[in-house]
Amino acid sequence: MSSTAGPAPIGRGASALGDAAIAVAPDLVIEPAGLLERARDLAPLLEDYAAANEDGVTLAAPVVAALHDQELFRLLVPAAFGGGEATVHTAFEIFEEVSRADGATGWSLMAGAIYLAVAAGYLPDAGARAVLADPRAVAAGQVAPLGVAHRKRGGAGGGWTVEGRFGFASGGLHASWFYGGFREHTADGDPVLLANGLPSIVVGLFPAGAVDLLGNWDVIGLVGTGSVDYRVPPQTLDPAFSFPLFEPELRRGHPRLRMGLAGLTCIGHAAFAVGVARRALDELVALAASKRRIGRATLIDDPVFQYRYAQAEAQLAAARALATSALDDLEAAAVAGAVTTEARTMARLAATYAAETALEVAGAAFRFSGSLGLRNGSAIGRCHRDLSAGEQHVFTDHNSYRDAGRLLLGVGPDHLLR
Repeated sequence: MSSTAGPAPIGRGASALGDAAIAVAPDLVIEPAGLLERARDLAPLLEDYAAANEDGVTLAAPVVAALHDQELFRLLVPAAFGGGEATVHTAFEIFEEVSRADGATGWSLMAGAIYLAVAAGYLPDAGARAVLADPRAVAAGQVAPLGVAHRKRGGAGGGWTVEGRFGFASGGLHASWFYGGFREHTADGDPVLLANGLPSIVVGLFPAGAVDLLGNWDVIGLVGTGSVDYRVPPQTLDPAFSFPLFEPELRRGHPRLRMGLAGLTCIGHAAFAVGVARRALDELVALAASKRRIGRATLIDDPVFQYRYAQAEAQLAAARALATSALDDLEAAAVAGAVTTEARTMARLAATYAAETALEVAGAAFRFSGSLGLRNGSAIGRCHRDLSAGEQHVFTDHNSYRDAGRLLLGVGPDHLLR
C-alpha cells in the first residue's frame, strides 16, 4: 500500500480555543498553500484502498488517517480554529480530486468537511470549541427534521429534550459527532412556528457516544461510505450545541460560510460527481486502445465510440463550468451579505445537473467497457455504481429541478432549496 508524509501544519489560531469570542472576519488569514497538492498526493493511497473500503463498508483506517494527517477534513473550517478556510474554488478542486481517486472517499470527505465547517461557523462559542478541540474530529449525520424537540420548562434557553431516528450518516463509522434535525415544540407539546408560518427546526450536535448506530448500510453504490442509520435516544440538547435550521446566524469565520449548509453542500455534491465521472472517462480512454469485440475494430477506432466519447467530454465540461460559475456567484453573494434566492437556486440547480450528467457520462463509459466494467474490482464499474447512488440523494434528485423551476419562475415559496 502507498504511504504519505505529514504536511506542514495548517493551524494558526490555537489561542482562539480559549475564552475570547471569535467573530466573522472578511479579511481572515488566506488559505495555506498546498492544500490541493496534498489531495493529489493522496491519490495512489486512495486508489489502493478503494476495494478495502467496500469490503469493510466504511473507509479503511489508513485512508481516514491520511485525510486527518493532511488536514483535509478541516479545509473549510475557520482559520481561528486552525482550519484551512479554503475558498469555494479550492474546496471544489480538492473534493473533485479525492473523488476521482475513490468516490467513497470523496463523498465521505466532503460530508465530514462541510459538517465540521458548519459546526465551527454556526454553533455558539462553547459548542464550537468543544467540537473543534479534537484535531481529528469528524461530524456526520443529517439535519432533516426527523426528530422531535420539546423545550425545557423556562424556555429554549434551558435547552430541549430531544429524540429521533435518522439515516445516511456518511462517514458515521469514523465520526466523533452526529447531527440531527428536530421539530421544535413547547414544553406543553405545541409545535413552535416561525413568523413566516414554517415549523421551527432545531439542529443539534451530539458526541458519538450519545447516539446509537443502527447499521442498515447494504447497498450497491457508495458502499465504502458507511452511511449508516442512527438513533438519538431521549436526552437533553444544550443550546450551546444547536442552531436554527432556517436563518441561522454565522458567528465566526469567513463570510463565505454564509452560503450555509445547503450552499456548502452544493460544492460537495457537484465536485464529487465531476471527479468520479472524470475517473470513469480516464479509465475508458486507457481501455479503448486495446478493447475490441471479435471481428470488430479496436474501440478507439470505432466511429460510434469516438462520437459518444466526445459528447461525454463536452457534457462533463459543461456541467463543471456551470457548477463552478454558480458556486462562485453564491460565494460572492455570501461575502457581500446579499445571498439571493436566484443565487441559491442556481447553485442547487448546478449541483443537481452535475449529478445527473456525471451519471450519464459514467453510464456511457460503463456500456463501452463491455464485460470488463461488469466485473468486481473494475474502476469503471465502481464509478458507475457510486454515481448511481449519489444521484439518488434527496439533495440532487428530480425534486430539485421542480423546486428550482418554481423559484426561477417566481411561483415557489422562498424557503424551497434552503
